[in-house]
Amino acid sequence: MEIKDKDLYIVREELLMELEYEVMKEFATIRKNRVTQEELAEVTNIVRQTINRIENSVTSPQISTMIRLLAPLGFTLKIEPLDWEINIKEISEK
Repeated sequence: MEIKDKDLYIVREELLMELEYEVMKEFATIRKNRVTQEELAEVTNIVRQTINRIENSVTSPQISTMIRLLAPLGFTLKIEPLDWEINIKEISEK
């Protein structure tokens, strides 16, 4: 892998990590405004410690787990387009 390709790979990984962090952060905010971790755990049959680990970005949940956690809160996941080409171009030109 060339250095430029390696740099691009690192940038992509950082973007993915940032996206995942933002999802977990938003989930935690939504949950805190509605129910306790214990209440959500009871409704979803997902252990409270797992919910805590997800909210603190200690673990990466499966999509099905996130859907199970979000549904009782009145939310779901949504696929949206990203404008990564622009971000990657800007970074690779530096």
